[in-house]
Amino acid sequence: MRECLPRFSIEELHDAESALASVRAHRPELVLMDVHLPGIDGLEATRRILEIAPGTTVIIVSLTNDWRYFRLAIEAGAVAFIPKDDLLEQLPPLLERLRHCGDGPMQP
Repeated sequence: MRECLPRFSIEELHDAESALASVRAHRPELVLMDVHLPGIDGLEATRRILEIAPGTTVIIVSLTNDWRYFRLAIEAGAVAFIPKDDLLEQLPPLLERLRHCGDGPMQP
């Protein structure tokens, strides 16, 4: 017998305004948000996403590995900051911890 998988969809958007519209329409459980976006940056987009859908978990990702962004990401309401170079290594265990431990801020 096949194990049932949860229903999910993945959407790639290229600016914060599109992400905000998608959050309004779909109320996702999880958003991976880049810091550097055209127009509104990812930190401000995170604040706005959490106003629209407070139950959404936001993880900030960035090409930069400047850990000052970790503090800024948490202040914006994200649960974590992951440099893109480390994403494939750090995202799976982070998602597993979030699944078991809730959505408080954490450093991968």
